[in-house]
Amino acid sequence: MSQLDLIGRQIAGAAKNAVNREAAQAKRETSVVSRANRLFASALRDFEQPQKVKTAKNGVYMGTGESAEPAPDGYIRRSPIQPMAFAKDYKARIVKRIIALVIGVLAVALALYALRDLLKL
Repeated sequence: MSQLDLIGRQIAGAAKNAVNREAAQAKRETSVVSRANRLFASALRDFEQPQKVKTAKNGVYMGTGESAEPAPDGYIRRSPIQPMAFAKDYKARIVKRIIALVIGVLAVALALYALRDLLKL
């Protein structure tokens, strides 16, 4: 093996390493996990900023939007207890859903009882 062969192998190895390095960098830049981490960091930044009061479609209170003063270590302490506001007909809708569920269970039980009687024939 001559010196030129050794130099040729070194150049080929260096080129292969450069290609692998660029491919790995491209994978890191287009990674789903990396994208998810960027989206999570963005959402976290948005969450830490003061928000307007939000209510869901059913009228449930989502947050105050009040920003707390950060502690010296940078942690923003928030009260774990937040007031809840409900829509006017919230309890009535819950009662209606419970009644519908009970009626549905009774209907299924009645159907199974009737089916049992039919199968005895």
